[in-house]
Amino acid sequence: MGLGRLGTAVLCCGGILLAGCGGSSSKTATSATSRTAPPASLTPAMTAQLDRVVALGRQAGLPGVVAAVGVDGGGGWQQAAGSATTPGNQPVTPATHFRIGSITKTFTGTVILQLVDQGKLHLSDTLDRWEPRVQNAGGITVEMLLNMTSGIADEGGAGSTLLKEMAAQPTQPVTAQHIVDLAIAQGPHSPPGQSVYYSDTNFVILGIIAQAVTGQPIGQLITQRLISPLGLSQTSYPSGPAMPAPATTGAIVQNGKPIAVPAIDPSYFGAAGSMISTVGDLTKWARALGTGATLKPATARARLSFRPLTAFTSLPGTPPAAVPVSYGLGVANLGGLLGHNGIIPGYEADAWYLPSRGITVVVLGNGEPITSAGLQQVTDEMAVSIARIVAGSAVQTTTAGAPAGPGPLAHRG
Repeated sequence: MGLGRLGTAVLCCGGILLAGCGGSSSKTATSATSRTAPPASLTPAMTAQLDRVVALGRQAGLPGVVAAVGVDGGGGWQQAAGSATTPGNQPVTPATHFRIGSITKTFTGTVILQLVDQGKLHLSDTLDRWEPRVQNAGGITVEMLLNMTSGIADEGGAGSTLLKEMAAQPTQPVTAQHIVDLAIAQGPHSPPGQSVYYSDTNFVILGIIAQAVTGQPIGQLITQRLISPLGLSQTSYPSGPAMPAPATTGAIVQNGKPIAVPAIDPSYFGAAGSMISTVGDLTKWARALGTGATLKPATARARLSFRPLTAFTSLPGTPPAAVPVSYGLGVANLGGLLGHNGIIPGYEADAWYLPSRGITVVVLGNGEPITSAGLQQVTDEMAVSIARIVAGSAVQTTTAGAPAGPGPLAHRG
């Protein structure tokens, strides 16, 4: 569900899209644009470059997109462009809701770490306490689930049984336990603690653990512990396919033509990727996440133990750059920016905070452009370009470049 390079192209071309929406109109709305006035901290030259990134994102195939830069102490930049619906001409605005895919993992991971702060969990607790049937459960810790080193098979990645079930019955609810059972049937990918292997199953299991410890479903815990206290009034952990208004529809974009993705029950993504939000709420959340505001200081520091993973590149048409990505405890590090990306059928999302400069970058899109090379993760590329414009050399780069084709995090969102 995030940080990968292939994901939903396999899902949607494999059945959900073409079976359910093959006759959708390819027409997109005329671009509608809204943005805040640039603050003193962002020069006119910077805002002109940021505006160009949004235009290039649209040209890359996103039917609709909204992007924002927040600056600690006040000010920022925001722009929304394109269509919220496919087909249709309802414009995207800063108030428009998007599915945010694996950015959900940052919420789930934070709840788990709050339970650690409260002494209800320990990072060293082993999985056999809750899911003894999972292979190697006695050697898999809560920390390994958080940092993607458990080795548990990924149900949600390309070719998985869960994606095939989703393609066949997209609105049929599934349980978290069913997803775990599918992963058990698949068998482990690698021994616990050996290497980083991005698996949505890790966070589905963390949701099960949180409920076992507290007696409350993970969605309720996220709402009570994070959404409500932080005033994220436009963010939700949905119980069904409907989206709050103003809503978007997701699309797969093939040969420049958007094809609407049908409704999918969010239980397929669960604690790994089911949430919905807006650019404004994610700007608040990215800062809270990046500053460790919801955790004890020691736990917030422990969260930032990163393992190298991959690299994201800038958006074509902007100065070329490759930015290294590493993974911590339910949070990623993008060249010094803390946050996560997300990919879910028809949607791409990024939310990041750069502590060294007090800058937040959020990009949300309701499309997944597919090129001859596969899925183009446009919002990742936009986030890199935006961060480089507003923070310059404070964003670390690498000469290694991004992997060609599917990377180590090739997921649906």
